[in-house]
Parts: sequence; structure tokens; C-alpha cells
Amino acid sequence: PDTKPHHPAMTAFENKRGGRVVIHAYDLDSAYGASFVHTFRAEQYQGAVRWLARGAVPVLVDGGVYPLALRKDRDGATLLGLFNLSLDPWPHAVFTIADARRVAVVRLLDAGGRWRKPARGEVRITRRGAQQVIECRRAVPFDAPLFIDLTWR
Repeated sequence: PDTKPHHPAMTAFENKRGGRVVIHAYDLDSAYGASFVHTFRAEQYQGAVRWLARGAVPVLVDGGVYPLALRKDRDGATLLGLFNLSLDPWPHAVFTIADARRVAVVRLLDAGGRWRKPARGEVRITRRGAQQVIECRRAVPFDAPLFIDLTWR
């Protein structure tokens, strides 16, 4: 009531109709800096997104800062993409997607625009209930996006 800024807060609740809402009160004029753009903040936001989606988030990505991730589903397959929007290369990328199906074929798009099978140990897929965790042990520089094509059984 005194209109003076206080500590930032995040509130999560379900409304009467079962919808979920997260409100993050932050004074964005003074928020930016090391404390705002931090690994812990990214984990906090991903936790909020998981809660909002009731654990069935279409795609989350970890491995660096400033990602632009995409997921495109088509008959029997899913395309995952990652654009690294920072100047520092990501050492690897980890996608978590909501999908309980089993993967039959994994392909990576190479620099020449051709699909290829990953090298041994380059991609690891772990199924966790209704989620898949796709780990790609390949650097993702800012000028070379990563695309993974999954064909489902």
C-alpha cells in the first residue's frame, strides 16, 4: 500500500475453473543483471512452466543460456530444434519433451543440410514415464543450430 518496491515474489495458484496461473512480480527496471539472468532463475522459470503444464511440457531445453527451442510434430515423427542466441557455444543440449512413445530412429541435421545417424554416444535418449530426455553431446555454436529428427515406433 505504500507503493514502495519490496522483494520480488512469485505466486502460483489454480483458479475456480482449474486453470493454473503464475504471477511473477518483478521490477524489471532494476531487475536485470547477474541476479536476474542466472541459472537458478532459469530453473525457477522451468519449474513454473512444468507446473503450469501439469508436467506435460511440449519442450524444454538445457545446456546453456539464451535458447530458442522448437518442436514440430508430424505423422509418426517429431522435429526438435535449438538456436543458440548467445555468442558462447553450448557444450551440449538436453531436450525434455512430453511424449511416451518409443523412439525408433534418431537423425541429426549436418552442416551440409543432410540427415545423418548420430555417432556412437552423441545422442542418448532416456524415457521417464510420459517424458523423453534427449541428450545431444555436441557443441551448439551461435551460427549452427541443432536439429534432431525423431521417428516413433
